[in-house]
Amino acid sequence: MTANTTVLVSTSVTPASLYARALGPLFHRLAPVLTRLHGTGERRLHGTLKVRVGARPHVRLMMSIARMPRSSEAVESEVALGAHRNGELWWRRVGDLEMVSVQLPGGDKEIIERIGPLAIHLFTEVRKGNLWQRSRYTTLFGIPLPATLGMQIVACERAIDAKSFFFDVRLRTPLLGCLLQYRGTLRFEN
Repeated sequence: MTANTTVLVSTSVTPASLYARALGPLFHRLAPVLTRLHGTGERRLHGTLKVRVGARPHVRLMMSIARMPRSSEAVESEVALGAHRNGELWWRRVGDLEMVSVQLPGGDKEIIERIGPLAIHLFTEVRKGNLWQRSRYTTLFGIPLPATLGMQIVACERAIDAKSFFFDVRLRTPLLGCLLQYRGTLRFEN
């Protein structure tokens, strides 16, 4: 090798996950199973959920039209997620219904979840190793909805063991009250 020879060294760096970018150093305070869930690569989980749909007849009709899960004490569920452009694609099957959303980076400690034309801006934080999210505001076709029409979401994930976790997600609006609550356990397939 002569003095003028340049040696190129290839370094492969795995980009930080969506949640690692949103949470910064707090990401490493998550329980290991939640770090894996919100890490990189393709992930597949399965479990059982309890689903409760709001009691008002017009809420039940609206949730049915939106193809959301029906009330059930125990329904089988699958979740698959992986990279999608600058964020993640989340595919969920609850019973015989499928739901797809895309999660994207927002501002500091914020994840934006898109379901069709609806975008929910979620403040995301770590408390005692658990992940907590609550909605800041909602947009429809990019237009912010008034607070009375926007989705109010509170969600938490809590580790059970190295491969499974408990979660609880509650959706409501000030105008309609409870829309949907689903909770249960999910476990990594491998």
